[in-house]
Order: sequence, then C-alpha cells, then structure tokens
Amino acid sequence: MWTVFAEDAQFLLINAVRFDKVKHRAVRVIGDASEFFSEIEANLGDWRVDEIHMARAPELYVTSNQIVDEAIEPTNANPMSYAQMLSVENSVAADDDLVLTAGGGLPGEFNKNW
Repeated sequence: MWTVFAEDAQFLLINAVRFDKVKHRAVRVIGDASEFFSEIEANLGDWRVDEIHMARAPELYVTSNQIVDEAIEPTNANPMSYAQMLSVENSVAADDDLVLTAGGGLPGEFNKNW
C-alpha cells in the first residue's frame, strides 16, 4: 500500500449505512456526512490547527507528490502495480471523462493521481 499517512494515524469514518462502517484504524460514525460536518463545525468554535502543523503542509504536499511519482514510475513488472495502473488510466483519460466507483480507496487515489 502506498500512503502518506503515519503508521499510527487514525481516521474518522462517516457512513450512512451500518454494514459499511468498519474500516481499519477508524473511529466509526453512522450518519449523513453533510449533517455530521455541520455539527462538528458548529462545535469547533474558534479552534484552529496549530500553526506548526499548517507551516508543514507545503512540505508534506511536496513529499506526497514525490511518493506518488515514485509509485507510478514504470518498472516493467508484470502485473503492474495498482499505482501504475491508475497512472496509465490517467494518461489515457480525456478532460471530460468520468470515473464511476463505489466508496473505498479508489476515489481518493484517483483524486491524487488524476
């Protein structure tokens, strides 16, 4: 798996249906994401992410792109890796193409590679 998340990262998973609520290392919430985030925002008040973390964001963005670049580098392996497959699909896609996918990793992975 290729990711920029720390090994001890935890995630907040919001799903509308109970049977799809279990994901690895995630705090599970069942509900409508739009409603959930409205409630979270209302309860955050003036809280903001620490400036130290915000200052690191550009560096982490560059690192994230480097990870993707390394993951999609051709290796002539057969079969090609998942990251390489997404890169090939991206290279042949037109500006008006759509990707239809269920939930899971693919939407986010396409978002990073697209």
